[in-house]
Amino acid sequence: MIQLAFDTCYSACSVAIGKDGVLLSHRREEEKNMHSRYLLAMIDVCLQQAGLKGYEEIERIVVSNGPGSFTGTRVGLAAAVGLKAALGIPVYSASTLAAVAQAFKKNSDKLCLVQLEAGRGFFYQQLFQEGMKKGELIHCNGLQAAQNREMFKVSVIGNGEQVDIYQLPDACFLLTAEMKLNNNIEARYS
Repeated sequence: MIQLAFDTCYSACSVAIGKDGVLLSHRREEEKNMHSRYLLAMIDVCLQQAGLKGYEEIERIVVSNGPGSFTGTRVGLAAAVGLKAALGIPVYSASTLAAVAQAFKKNSDKLCLVQLEAGRGFFYQQLFQEGMKKGELIHCNGLQAAQNREMFKVSVIGNGEQVDIYQLPDACFLLTAEMKLNNNIEARYS
């Protein structure tokens, strides 16, 4: 199955195409507030790099649904829904935090705390083990985030203060989540 994944929830915009668990192409642009300008062009480049003839070869779309930038998240979801309408294929969404947890899962089966900056001194945090969520999403200030890191005494992956493994969201992780944790996809738009 050929899957298109994209993440627009944070400052970077990323696109990945995979087939049956193999990454075929990947692009990432770090320029802030340019997702709406770059996303479709990046998809076109990835299609060419993957050796695909066009959009009609895509069988499924996976998109991040946040938490993250309000506008960036909506850019990604709107593009996914538009492509679904044009192509008649299913669209799945996954939590940005769950996608980042996939990066950690490759290295460990231990409990980890995924932390991403929420802006203005706030953070999103959530516990995961083996890529599966083990706690509810927390939106907290810097002091609360530090207290959570101390209380859980686990590896912290993500960005912001005091992370053990620095990792930003990326479309590659969405492909991994979809291919290996089919039940972990949080919503299906139909």
